[in-house]
Amino acid sequence: MKKIKISDDTLVCPLCGDSHLHMGYVDTYIRDSEDNEKGTHVKVHGHDIEANDSMYGNPCERRDGVTISFTCESCNNVSFLSLGNRQGETKLGWFHGYQEQV
Repeated sequence: MKKIKISDDTLVCPLCGDSHLHMGYVDTYIRDSEDNEKGTHVKVHGHDIEANDSMYGNPCERRDGVTISFTCESCNNVSFLSLGNRQGETKLGWFHGYQEQV
């Protein structure tokens, strides 16, 4: 997970540092219980909403998580801003390609 950089209250691209990021889709993962492989996964992309019970892609291997995809206008990098709980803390970080679990 790469550290978040913020410039004047603005997220910047984790690769090139440019501030022109476009939000893509949002995934939320709510587990039925801790460590459960099933739960509620909702993906919102524009006006499209998908829901299923898979935790595949959850940035947190044991609990709930959220990912937001961003595309950089400058370098075309696609990154995922991820939030996940781990050992009582909420972790925040960038991932490239498909997000890793925290």
